[in-house]
Amino acid sequence: MIKKLKCISNIDKRKEDKRKKSKYYDNEVGATLEKLWKIFDYSCSKRLKPNLTLEMLNKLRLLGEISCRDEVVLKLLKISTPSIDRLLEHSREVEKINRRKKKKSNPLLFDKILTKTSDELNRNTLGIIQMDHVEHCGSNKGGDYVCTLSCTDICSGWFEAEGMIGMGQERTLRGVKLARERMPFNWKEMHPDNGTSFINDILYRYSSDEELEFTRSRPYKKNDNCWVEQKNITHVRRMIGILRYDT
Repeated sequence: MIKKLKCISNIDKRKEDKRKKSKYYDNEVGATLEKLWKIFDYSCSKRLKPNLTLEMLNKLRLLGEISCRDEVVLKLLKISTPSIDRLLEHSREVEKINRRKKKKSNPLLFDKILTKTSDELNRNTLGIIQMDHVEHCGSNKGGDYVCTLSCTDICSGWFEAEGMIGMGQERTLRGVKLARERMPFNWKEMHPDNGTSFINDILYRYSSDEELEFTRSRPYKKNDNCWVEQKNITHVRRMIGILRYDT
């Protein structure tokens, strides 16, 4: 019995030692390695490793491209390709997501559509409509799920919503037409965010054919769409909640 207790205590000590052991390649090494990865054009670990020489690292420090201590340089000289892959795993995933978003955007169409802040929108005229999508996907964005198209007139506060499955361009256009038909006044301007469900050729041609001004908010500036963002909370989220609906 005493021997068993000793064995258990030895195992516990080993576990504690493993927990207390600090990482050799800490966050400072990871941050410097990420900068080097971007400098060398996002190369793989096998191509990046030969560039991590003392001469190259000192040149980059001298030019101000990287800023790190001598200890970090010594660690980067010893680092192996599997360790490079492990430290850059998160950065690569982020870069993949960013590239997917960039591929979706249409720079020529974005240049055609005027950007306006909330202060530049005419609040004294009926028919200036802010638009946005509210996703009802819960914690899972996979597959098709219900979305609400929110349309708000910034002068009167009139709100119209249209439910749809997904945020496809054709479905968004159909929802815009239905919301427009229900409003008791004429539309003069459409002002969505920068999502590809709104910034696309289908909706742009529709605005031209209907002689509607088409403007957009600045990227990642929700205050430019503050009227519809407020309605998203008071008229959609509080009524429907945050659960997933896929029928």
